[in-house]
Amino acid sequence: MPSMYVNVPKLPQETKDTLVAKLYEAAAPVLKAPHIYTFVNEYETLYENGKPAPQQMVVANLEAGPTKEEKVNALAEGMRAAVREVLGEDVPLDTPDVVLWIKDYLAEQTAALLQGS
Repeated sequence: MPSMYVNVPKLPQETKDTLVAKLYEAAAPVLKAPHIYTFVNEYETLYENGKPAPQQMVVANLEAGPTKEEKVNALAEGMRAAVREVLGEDVPLDTPDVVLWIKDYLAEQTAALLQGS
């Protein structure tokens, strides 16, 4: 069963609920997964190079097993759109670039699984 780990700045409960629902709506059809567990962690301070960072960001890690590249791209686009819809344009997704991170993470997981078979 896929699982998603989402790190966010402190948000109102309604905003977190909406964000998680939108992330699920983006991921479930692509993964063809009726059930996805989502773990939300709120942070008080984001640090960059050992110092408080001036920006806030949302980082979503998705563990879904081997996934083809076209699905990874669709997941990344859908999840990015979900975050933008709920939190707006002012939450940076490119420091680090969350979309590429998800894509790279899933590609690494796929490669590792393919090497083992």
